[in-house]
Amino acid sequence: MFDALPCVEGQVRIRTLEHADAAAFARGSDDESVKRNGHLPLSEYTESIVREQIDGEIAAV
Repeated sequence: MFDALPCVEGQVRIRTLEHADAAAFARGSDDESVKRNGHLPLSEYTESIVREQIDGEIAAV
């Protein structure tokens, strides 16, 4: 699946998550709109959790 990444369409770029994304992901997951509509499996994310997921569950996809 990730063979097609990065994918660019106009100003939108989709790429795999990297450790450098962990802080922003954790902060963004605390947004009320993301909590309500994001369908994230965990109720809380820390930088450490995101890095573990990047190396684990996300890498396995």
